[in-house]
Amino acid sequence: MLEHNLRIRGSESKTDNSKQIDLMKHILIMLLVAVSTTGVAQKKNSVEIPQLPKNAETGLIAYSARHAVDGVSSGDLYDRAFKWAGDNYKNLGEKLRVQNREEGRLEIFGRFPVFAHDKKGELTNSKIALVQYTFGIDFKDGKYRYSLSKINQKASSYQPIEQWEDPNDPNRSNNAYKLIDIDLHIQALLEGFNKAVQTAPKDKKDDW
Repeated sequence: MLEHNLRIRGSESKTDNSKQIDLMKHILIMLLVAVSTTGVAQKKNSVEIPQLPKNAETGLIAYSARHAVDGVSSGDLYDRAFKWAGDNYKNLGEKLRVQNREEGRLEIFGRFPVFAHDKKGELTNSKIALVQYTFGIDFKDGKYRYSLSKINQKASSYQPIEQWEDPNDPNRSNNAYKLIDIDLHIQALLEGFNKAVQTAPKDKKDDW
């Protein structure tokens, strides 16, 4: 009888151990799945910091180019640019730093807001920064050049946007979104500017 009971207890012990092992295996599998899913989700939601154009001398972010516009005087190119600026900046007089048609120089201090992205990467209506820049343009007969630089976040002290390029920053993804949106805004701004300067104004009809 005693031997029989010991056999039963031994059998029950083996059964309990087997159940515990199965439970541990199940927990381990669940953990592995969770870690794998989290890793995939993080990889899916991760955003790469964009490679923005840099000034070769300063190493700072800057958008520069020069273009030829054959047969157009410096003054006419200036007038086209000034007309574009008036259409694209509110209270232009407050934003002009240099305004010299004779020397062919125009310099604008501009600003635009940057908005937050949610966890899914969707753009929201929550403003998180106000970005400032200096847009300098030079004109000569048949050509012009520009440099949009000194891009920074408005704050009590100078905060260049280069600080958002740090790959080790805990807010790396949010910073990447900010830089991407800044680049999109500036690229669109420059596209409209170049089109305006390179396009002859339409002749006004004399309807008297």
